[in-house]
Amino acid sequence: MPFKNISNPKKLVTLEGPVKAAAYLKTPGLIAFASSDVGQLFVASPSGTSPRVSKLGLTEVEDLALLSRDVAVARQGMETWALLGIGHTAKMDRIVDDARQLAWRGAGQTALVLGWAGNASELSLKGNEVIVRAFSLRSDLRTAWIGSEGETYVLSDGGQGEFRIHPGATPEPGAITKASLDGAGVNLDRLSGGKFFSAAWRPNAHDVITFSRAGNRVEVKNLRMDQPATAVAVAETCLLVGTADGRVLLFDDTAIAEASNHSIEAKHSVDVGGQPNVILVVNNQIFIGTATGDIKTSTLARGDVAV
Repeated sequence: MPFKNISNPKKLVTLEGPVKAAAYLKTPGLIAFASSDVGQLFVASPSGTSPRVSKLGLTEVEDLALLSRDVAVARQGMETWALLGIGHTAKMDRIVDDARQLAWRGAGQTALVLGWAGNASELSLKGNEVIVRAFSLRSDLRTAWIGSEGETYVLSDGGQGEFRIHPGATPEPGAITKASLDGAGVNLDRLSGGKFFSAAWRPNAHDVITFSRAGNRVEVKNLRMDQPATAVAVAETCLLVGTADGRVLLFDDTAIAEASNHSIEAKHSVDVGGQPNVILVVNNQIFIGTATGDIKTSTLARGDVAV
């Protein structure tokens, strides 16, 4: 049964500056959020216990990845930095100078950097050192998402664009399956993925394209939101969309399947008190990082919840 409701959000912490990046580490169980301007890093367990806020040393972090409980990687502009010892004030080491996107992996240990000239780098952990392995891409990629199922999901630039699923933690092996996009997907450059359901989007755009997978067949659905999307995440077969007016909208698989003429109605919505810049899904929990610096959490429910 898909998720139907979102509980009222509870605030975990307020950081100095807008929250723009987040990541999750399945084992031992950590969430991390980075704020801009002042530059702070919040790390805690998904239950909110053992929270730590430290100075980040970077003021405009756009992407974040957790490789272990002690090591993170952050992208600021074209630079990617290893953050060593994140339990305290992290030691910083610049490791990649040609980055346009950093993709994190829930299982940790590795992350993926997409470059600007058909190149990419796999980041891996050896002891407490981050190792960079550069490789060439088969085709230009707009974005990538590394799933927890040992697969990598990408949007490529071929034609109007193409959604591909590759085995492993990089897009180096040939695709298992692929699906073409139409004109609505030309400018989409963000991806949130899962084994059976993924979504492509672009910050502050109305268009969202979903990909529902059955075996090696992928069904593509073009959706148009009433409000521009500021954050998008996938929870099993459901879609979560943050909007500039401070809401998080939940669309279940029925609403997505029945959507027509780009019109879709949310199953449920909650006010999170500020523009959601990041939505992080951890099992049946979501964590929202806002433009006002708040980090809040809500519970996803398959039936009624106390809202």
